[in-house]
Amino acid sequence: MKYLKPNTLRRNLFDSIDQILLNKASYVKNPTDHSRTRKLSFKTIINSILQMSGGSINNELLSFFNCSDTTPTAAAFVQQRSKILPTAFEDIFKSFTNSSNPNATYKNYRVLAIDGSDLHVPTNPKDKDSYFPRINDQRPYNLLHLNALYDVCGKIYVDTIIQKSRNSNENQALIDMVDRNAGTMDTLIIADRGYESYNTLAHIQEKGWKFLFRVKNATSSGGIANGLDLPQDNEYDIFINLHLSAGRTKDHWELYKNKNTYKRISHPENFDFFINPAGERDVLMFYHLPFRILKIKLGEDTYETILTNLPAETFPLSEIKKLYSMRWGIETSFRDLKYPLGLLNFHARKTDLIYQEIYAHLLLYNFVSLIMSSHKLECLTRKHDYKSSFSIAIHASRLFIKGKISCKTVKNLLSKYLTPIRPNRKAIRRKKKDRSVMSFNYRLS
Repeated sequence: MKYLKPNTLRRNLFDSIDQILLNKASYVKNPTDHSRTRKLSFKTIINSILQMSGGSINNELLSFFNCSDTTPTAAAFVQQRSKILPTAFEDIFKSFTNSSNPNATYKNYRVLAIDGSDLHVPTNPKDKDSYFPRINDQRPYNLLHLNALYDVCGKIYVDTIIQKSRNSNENQALIDMVDRNAGTMDTLIIADRGYESYNTLAHIQEKGWKFLFRVKNATSSGGIANGLDLPQDNEYDIFINLHLSAGRTKDHWELYKNKNTYKRISHPENFDFFINPAGERDVLMFYHLPFRILKIKLGEDTYETILTNLPAETFPLSEIKKLYSMRWGIETSFRDLKYPLGLLNFHARKTDLIYQEIYAHLLLYNFVSLIMSSHKLECLTRKHDYKSSFSIAIHASRLFIKGKISCKTVKNLLSKYLTPIRPNRKAIRRKKKDRSVMSFNYRLS
């Protein structure tokens, strides 16, 4: 694993932006957009959105232009940013991530966690696919759903799909990201309940990757474990050599009696791999899906069921527990993305402009995380291990990108502002209502 130095990361960021500029016509709505020399150029718009925090548009512009009396107005800024497609920010995010990825691994596997998070965006009744009307005393609101693949060893986002919440489909988002990923490394996908699906597992297997999914326990209806013959032991690790089919012939029904070897797919239209050697769809054929199913103890009376195709020799039950706990990294990343980075403080109502800011925040998150990972703290004898403050790292990174502070100053700030690392902390998990988007009228001054 190799983390790049801050100056190299900044150069990679600027190179990624310059690559987009070389093909600017592909990232604007009309061929003539951003074809003239303006104060708010294509590159200036991208840089200013990347460095936005939680203030109003006017205050963000004053900060970006150093309070110059020639600072453009908010109206001019919105007019110019509206000409840029959100794919510009998406491609910058992907280009920077690919060029700066440390390729961190665990036991030679790139470990990717998948999860989704709802984003409250400014209320817009015209956007029917994300709008939820007033119910009783609840205010109307709009929701987007962010599906993300997160590298838990490298601590960066590697891919994402944004969906409007009324049409969101987490399983399809995962399948699309798996199918389009060109990674050549051995890869493991870790997922929580809600992603268990034979079709999803088959797509990961066809990619040549490994999966580790927490699934519903054997007593819960509708889950994969519920359809298997499993022991009543407190913990177990069983290999299942499953064959899937949608056939309903007499011979098929006889085979289905062996629950741990044959399984009928009730809705074959939702399974993509009933394809015979001639390339034709054939619901009578069998699809081979081998995996291990494990019941593991996490607490005094807490058990979870895990589905994986990792080899038992290399990954015994103890390793599976450790791997599953690593999934928590994506949960904390969503918290940092929304609160310290301010992903809830959007500066637009139009969906395309909101997408711009989502990709910009994901890009900045990766930049900050990579800078923190590249900085090695001095080892001191203390009660706790310490890490650099993510909030301070965000502020320092924005100034560093803008050229206001040097690489040495960034390192000094990361060494000065620290927070303790307290692993294995436990607390009662309460149902938390996500904070809604901050109104335009109540932005930081």
